Amino acid sequence: MLYLRDMANIIKLKDHDTVIALKEIYKKSKDESQKTRLRVIIAVKVGKLRKEIAESLNLHIDTITNIVKKYNQEGVEGLKENLGGRPEGNPKWDPEIFVDLVN
Repeated sequence: MLYLRDMANIIKLKDHDTVIALKEIYKKSKDESQKTRLRVIIAVKVGKLRKEIAESLNLHIDTITNIVKKYNQEGVEGLKENLGGRPEGNPKWDPEIFVDLVN
């Protein structure tokens, strides 16, 4: 378990993956949001402070904390972009509904 230290705040970082494994995932990922989050976790693992990470990636310090918490809960899968929306997607409409509306 690694600790992210800043001033009085200490955040634990679970050891889900090695830095090497995270870098490999980074190289293969096509999700830019996930890549940014991976860069945060890699930076934490190599010992950078939240303030340094936030400044280098142009993120708020609280965002760094949230990314670490999400990684702790779900691992790398938790760093993927969540597009939201309904799980079932958009409903398929019967074209006859529109014919009735036009008339």
